[in-house]
Parts: sequence; C-alpha cells; structure tokens
Amino acid sequence: MGHWHCLRQQRLGVGERRCVMHENERKVFEALGDSQWDWRTLPGLEQATGLPRSAILEILSAHHSKVEAESAPDHGMIFRLKDHREDRTVIERTLEYMSLGARR
Repeated sequence: MGHWHCLRQQRLGVGERRCVMHENERKVFEALGDSQWDWRTLPGLEQATGLPRSAILEILSAHHSKVEAESAPDHGMIFRLKDHREDRTVIERTLEYMSLGARR
C-alpha cells in the first residue's frame, strides 16, 4: 500500500509526539499515495476507499495544502499528493492520461 502523511500530531510528553489520523483520512491518503497511479479520479478514490464522494471531497478540502487538483477534460477533477513524484517518462504519462477512463 502507498505511503500516507501524518496530518496531525498529538503531544505525548516532552519531545514525544504521535501521529493522529482519522480512519477515513488514512484511507484517502493511502489511495492518493498508491504508486500505481500518478493521479486519482473521484470514482477511483471512491472505489479504493469505500467512502462516499462527499466524505472524500470534505477530506481533500480540509487538507488542500497537501493535495494537488486538476481538471481533466474527460474525467472531471483528478487529485494527487503535492509531493508525489512522477517517475514515468512523458510518453508513459501521456499514454496513462489517454487511458485514464479505463484506469482509475
């Protein structure tokens, strides 16, 4: 499964902190961090997380500083983590974009 970010930290004691994340946030950030995808569509996030669109949009909005959003002509809004690296070549990314409808 992909990596996810600590969104909030809870102070435990002097110099000690623990990551605090709601289960739904964890699901969304794991789906966004999935290395299989450069970008995720809302239907793809719904499928990966099992969450309704409204919950996903609320989480993405609440953490907008960590998420990049774009509009894809045939697929609506697409999302990725801002620090997500694209290791694929331009040709591979173009082919993926062209097949985005089949791959979520």
